[in-house]
Amino acid sequence: MIDDIVEAASRERDTGDHDELTVVNWWRRLATGRDKEIAVLEAGEGVSFGDLDRRSADLAWALLDAGYGKGSRIALLMGNSADWIAAWLATQRIGALAVFVSSFFAEQELRHALRHADAQLLLLDPAYLHHDYLARMETAFPDLAAHEGSGPLLIDEAPYLRAVWTSKPAARAWVETDFASAARTGQRVAARAPALLDRIAAEIHPADASAIIYTSGSTAHPKAVVHRQGVVADKIRFLAGNNAVIPADTGAGDRVLVTMPLFWVGGFLSCFGALERGASVAFSPALPAARLWDEIETIGATHVTGPDATLRSLQDHIGPGCRLADRLKPQNSNQMAWFRGEQGYDPDSIGSAFGMTETMGPHSGFRSIDDTYGMQAGSLGGALGRMERRIADPVTEEDVAPGTEGELRVRGPWLMEGYYKQQRGTGLDDRGYFRTGDRCIIDDADRLHFVGRDSGMIKTSGANVAPEEVENALRQCDEVIEAVVIGMPDPVRGQLVVAFVAPRPGAALDADMLRDWLRPRVSSFKIPRRFLFMPFDDMPRTASNKIHRGALAEIAEARARTDEGIPTN
Repeated sequence: MIDDIVEAASRERDTGDHDELTVVNWWRRLATGRDKEIAVLEAGEGVSFGDLDRRSADLAWALLDAGYGKGSRIALLMGNSADWIAAWLATQRIGALAVFVSSFFAEQELRHALRHADAQLLLLDPAYLHHDYLARMETAFPDLAAHEGSGPLLIDEAPYLRAVWTSKPAARAWVETDFASAARTGQRVAARAPALLDRIAAEIHPADASAIIYTSGSTAHPKAVVHRQGVVADKIRFLAGNNAVIPADTGAGDRVLVTMPLFWVGGFLSCFGALERGASVAFSPALPAARLWDEIETIGATHVTGPDATLRSLQDHIGPGCRLADRLKPQNSNQMAWFRGEQGYDPDSIGSAFGMTETMGPHSGFRSIDDTYGMQAGSLGGALGRMERRIADPVTEEDVAPGTEGELRVRGPWLMEGYYKQQRGTGLDDRGYFRTGDRCIIDDADRLHFVGRDSGMIKTSGANVAPEEVENALRQCDEVIEAVVIGMPDPVRGQLVVAFVAPRPGAALDADMLRDWLRPRVSSFKIPRRFLFMPFDDMPRTASNKIHRGALAEIAEARARTDEGIPTN
């Protein structure tokens, strides 16, 4: 009977029935027939699809033997690696919820996440890069020191947490086991019950919860987004089939260097979308251009993740004698304008994509790679898949006319199940659309245009300034790699518009030059009254490698107090 169910599920996948798609079914289809193909390039060696499949299966059997199963909340605090992939797949093979924990979380953030998610098991890297996660756990949870190594953990600050498994051996009494030991246990379980994982796979359904992903929002604590099995699997498959958003222009034999964390949706989709397209992936932290270029050369990368500023920085490093656009291909739609600009197209006419954690990544964007050749008119594209969008007047809640600014609302099959531990329907309007908080326009051709975030609007002398508009204008200057615009308190104007600018190496930029550049491009009241210059690699980053606006605001405040060369109108 179980074989009939598995065979039927296989037929449904082969006919493209998305309603029966789960992560397990997606992975089986992806890995079948690719046992010896290299999936991950790591430490000078290749990890094959077969290796990942066996490692994840061994770990899944061990999890089952330890009493974990459907609905168990298993947290991953690990750096990008083949171990992360195998651990995540193991959670999905048993129907558990994978809790994506940021490897950049400080002790207080880590304590909150594990408590808030009700994590029962933590899969942990003992160390990653310069982070000592064993020490961080002991600081976050002092009760660990009292654990004598027998029985489940009992921690006041994480009342559901019962065990910690580490990817490598760790000399701590509170660590229950490591992945290698767990794999041996899993293999013994598999020998006793070889059909167990297949039987469990048949009981995992697209509507089952798959993941808890923490946002990088503006609230006191990040919100925990819950996504279903069907959404996660379908989003990977759809975007890989689209091959114009994330990933983009990727195919068999390519090598994608993923610098974004896998716990962030952008890094996750970059990794698994590349594998779906037949490419291999390698991992690297976000590095200065010189070191990143060394990584690209070492592995023979054809793509690198990140924004277009990464590409500009790399091009400046390698110099004009080597065209980066001849060496790499665009990895995502945010890079498309730079690549098309290098090909002679007007970068301002090239579109991009738009999304959020709540929609498991992009909900709007290119429908094909050909759309990048000016057809998107600098927009964020049309609705992807079966997503629906509307622009609402935030006061009346009514739809506005095409070309009129309002708040973007979205709904559709990729919308989250909800926020963990919040009332069902939180964030939705009366028509079931999610309130994004993004001020946008949808034009007559149903293309989305981003104006700004409601929460990020700068109010200066009674006028509203969208930071994104000024940033985009500054980035059009050939001497600028990156620009970030923030609002700073001012007793007269309410807020001052302040710009942080990363110049190209050797560029002789100053505030007056940039004001001259902006005058024909934005209204006079939007021109920053202060400019601060710093190298691109020195700009502070968030856990998801985005520019940290809060940290820049602190730098601006410190400079203002000491009057360290901030040009003022």
